[in-house]
Amino acid sequence: MALIRDAVNTYYDTRGSYRRTSRSLKRKIGYTQLFRIIDKLGEGCKSPVEVSKELQPRWSGMLGLDTKVVKVRGEERYLLIAVDIVTQDVVDSWLAAQESLVALELFLREVRDEIGYAPKLVVIDLDMTWRGAVESVFPYVPIQLCVVHFERIVDRIIPKLKRTPRQMELKQMVRDVLYAPSENEALWALDRLLRRRGYFRDRKSRQVINSLQENFELLTTHFRIKDSFRSNNAAESVNDKLGMKLWLIRGYKTTRTARNSLRLMVMHYRFNPFSSCRIKEHNGKSPLDLAGVDTSRLDWIVYSQSNPSILRAL
Repeated sequence: MALIRDAVNTYYDTRGSYRRTSRSLKRKIGYTQLFRIIDKLGEGCKSPVEVSKELQPRWSGMLGLDTKVVKVRGEERYLLIAVDIVTQDVVDSWLAAQESLVALELFLREVRDEIGYAPKLVVIDLDMTWRGAVESVFPYVPIQLCVVHFERIVDRIIPKLKRTPRQMELKQMVRDVLYAPSENEALWALDRLLRRRGYFRDRKSRQVINSLQENFELLTTHFRIKDSFRSNNAAESVNDKLGMKLWLIRGYKTTRTARNSLRLMVMHYRFNPFSSCRIKEHNGKSPLDLAGVDTSRLDWIVYSQSNPSILRAL
C-alpha cells in the first residue's frame, strides 16, 4: 500500500508523466503498471454523489460552473465542473460527449437532486447553453455572468496589439463598468459610455458596446446578492489545475480510461491542501477542509474506493 500511495501521490502532485513518475520513485515501478494502478483506482473511485452523502460538506451556495475540453482519440469531450466558489470544492463533475443543453440540464439536476446543492447564486461565462440549463434547473436562482470572461471576449474582439486609440479608450470605459465598486457607479459608467456611442464608429467597437448593454443586468447581479462574486475564478482555477495535468497527458485512448483518470484526479484535488492560494488562510487546508469536513483521519486513496478489495488486489 505504501508504494501505491507514494506512486499515486507523486503522479498527481507533480507535473510528471507516467514514465517520469515511475523513474522518480525510490522503489521502482513500471510506467505501464502505474497506469494500470491509476486506471483501476479511478474505476473504483467514489462518485461526487457518494462523497456528498458520506462526508456532508457544508458549502456556501455560491456556485461556479465551467467546462474543460478533454481529448479522447483526438475527439473533443467535455469535463463539466460545478465548484463551490468560497471553498473551491468540486461539488460535481461529469465527462460528457457533448456540451448540449440536455447534458448540462442532466448534470445540474444531479447537483440539485442527488447532491442536494442549493445555490444562492450561479456564476457562469457568457455561454448561452449554460445559461439555458441554469434557468431551466434553477429558475429562481440569480445568475451572474463572469466579468473576467466578458473582458476576455472584449480582448478577442479588439486585440490589444491592434487597438486604435479610440478602442483603447473604449476598453477602459468597459472596465469602468465591469469593475465598478457599486451598482450606481456601474450604471453611471454605462450611461457615460452610451452617451458617447457615436464616438466609437467601427464595427468591432459597436459590437462590444451592444454586448455590454445587452448583458449589463447579469454582469451586475453580484451587487444585489450579499457576499456574492462577480467572476468565476474559482471554477476556472480548478479547471486550470486539472488542465495542467491534462496538458501533459495529451489526451486519452478511450472514454473509459479518461473517465477513470478524471474521477481520481478530482478526488485528489478535493483532499489536497492548498499551498499557494491567493487567500492565505486557505493554505494548508484542502477544499474539503474548507467545506467543514475533517479530513485529518482520512487517507484519500483508501477513502476514494467504493470497494476496499480493489486496493488489496493491486
